[in-house]
Amino acid sequence: MGQRINIQYTVDVDDLPREVGRLLEKAFNDYQLLQVECRQDDRLTTLSYDMVEKIDRIRLTLAAVDHRLNDASNIISGYLGYKAQQEASTSLPEPVDGLEEKLNKFKEMLETTENEVSD
Repeated sequence: MGQRINIQYTVDVDDLPREVGRLLEKAFNDYQLLQVECRQDDRLTTLSYDMVEKIDRIRLTLAAVDHRLNDASNIISGYLGYKAQQEASTSLPEPVDGLEEKLNKFKEMLETTENEVSD
């Protein structure tokens, strides 16, 4: 497995399920191939260089699967956060009539009180 870098790009919301599905499919396929590889080569000697190499390949593949699953999880979490934010912004209560006027009167009253106390 080579080095990993973080990239960022935009995707249309409608294309997001396909993009996440692509990541998950690659992770699941690699995992299935890994299971096959683990069952093969029963003739390998347990304490051998070949077994060490096989274990290293398995570990690298597991790491790649884990990275893809983590990427998919982060994308899904980001999408769910986006949806929650959208729902929260559309459900804000309407301003109460006269509230701004009452706040301004309250500010004026505080300023008057502060001026009287400082005199």
